[in-house]
Amino acid sequence: MSTLVRLLAVGVIASVMAAVGMELIELRQGSHTDFNTLQFVIPVSILVWMAFSLVLRQRPVLVGIYVGFLSPFLGGILVLPPYGLVVVLTNLLICIGVGIVTGFLVAIVLRRWGEP
Repeated sequence: MSTLVRLLAVGVIASVMAAVGMELIELRQGSHTDFNTLQFVIPVSILVWMAFSLVLRQRPVLVGIYVGFLSPFLGGILVLPPYGLVVVLTNLLICIGVGIVTGFLVAIVLRRWGEP
């Protein structure tokens, strides 16, 4: 699989999981996420996971899970600090759960279709 296709897969995973995470956070509060929120969150998620994908190449899947555990904190710092970090800390289980699943999926994609 070419590098471009792998990066596209990582971007799609990051986008979908960012939207899922924000929707879960908003559903917890009894509403739905709006486009303005996603405009900030999705590009940051893509940026973070593109950078992480360089680190996760040729690493075990467990490393992807560890990186996924830490990713909400980095994303929270990058999105409207300190408000983004407050959102992460007040919705810690959702953010860490979505981060772990994202890390797992990205690690699987990179491991399965990575270069030998």
